[in-house]
Amino acid sequence: APVVALQSQQLLEGLHATCHPSFIDELKMPSEGRVVIDKNCITSRGPGTAIEFALFIVSLLVGPEKMKEVAKPLVMWDSWNKHEHEVQNFHSSIV
Repeated sequence: APVVALQSQQLLEGLHATCHPSFIDELKMPSEGRVVIDKNCITSRGPGTAIEFALFIVSLLVGPEKMKEVAKPLVMWDSWNKHEHEVQNFHSSIV
């Protein structure tokens, strides 16, 4: 969980993050999103959000078009549409 691995090392200072619901109260700046991107940190809620988390990483590493190509056969397109603006904002914030 991010609260254990990242926060204990002060890697979440000033960042919104999410994690498994059983740990959410321990985060300093919790967010209840399934996948949360804040600056250079991406967190997700748990095993049920692993594919969305991976798709965010694909988008950030090789671009949104490649992510759409990967997501389509996974039947993840609706999930991507909900988060597309977050990935675009993240891309623009790290440039």
